[in-house]
Amino acid sequence: HLSHSSVEQRRREAFFGLRSPTRPQLATMDVNRIFCAEQINVPSDLPDILKDFTKAVIREDPSAGDTDPATARMKLYQWSRDYFKKKLAEGQ
Repeated sequence: HLSHSSVEQRRREAFFGLRSPTRPQLATMDVNRIFCAEQINVPSDLPDILKDFTKAVIREDPSAGDTDPATARMKLYQWSRDYFKKKLAEGQ
């Protein structure tokens, strides 16, 4: 039986195409570092606002270093709230 955190981790991996930091896939990601938003592949059928958001969240990685999934999730939610508030204020 999988714990809630294991299920949540698998969902995150499936959604973002990532694996946990202890798995070998991240070693490949280190070699293929992202230096600009244009290097991030986002599905072309997403609306522009979601494309921009996806690139920004990957680039800034607001929950980097958090080992507690609940804390990481909360940081991502807070960062997302602030991101969209800023976009609204900019009129985008």
